[in-house]
Amino acid sequence: METIEAENRDAHPDLLRRVRGKTVAVDLSIWIFEATSQPELAEIFTPAGQVARLVFDRACNLLRHGVVPVGVLDGIPPPEKLRRLGLLTAAGAGGGEFKRLGAVASKVLAALGLRAVAAPSEAEATCAALNARGLVDACATSDGDALLFGATTVFKTLKLYADTPEPVSYTHLRAHETRGNLVCRLLLE
Repeated sequence: METIEAENRDAHPDLLRRVRGKTVAVDLSIWIFEATSQPELAEIFTPAGQVARLVFDRACNLLRHGVVPVGVLDGIPPPEKLRRLGLLTAAGAGGGEFKRLGAVASKVLAALGLRAVAAPSEAEATCAALNARGLVDACATSDGDALLFGATTVFKTLKLYADTPEPVSYTHLRAHETRGNLVCRLLLE
């Protein structure tokens, strides 16, 4: 089991060596929360626009550094958690507006040629299961429960600085049409 803090900018070269060429399950609930918690984005974008922008920027940044993200969306929380949060239904936790914003995040990833999966319950549990089964190399979530769910490598903060990407070798650039928009996908070697 390994946890890695990525806030230290001096540790960036070491972090890049560890993640380059890897596939990382990303807890999208964290990204959605962070997107909708930025007042400067709220002045310009709707909540859906905030999520689309943040997911696009972060996914592109990860790809630029040779990391392939797999988005994981929250499902319905377990009944114990709903009771603890004082919610009678899942509409406020994994449902309603949050579910709609998750669909936006999923569409952005799909437009980039990336996958998003819906967790049956909590996203960090599915991230951990994907990691434990070797389907992804690591998890990116600030939720420490991922370790309890069996994750072997967790990045509490996976911050790859946009101003310092190293060259990444691409097999080829493929363009395809999706709903009238030309989308270019970079396929990593």
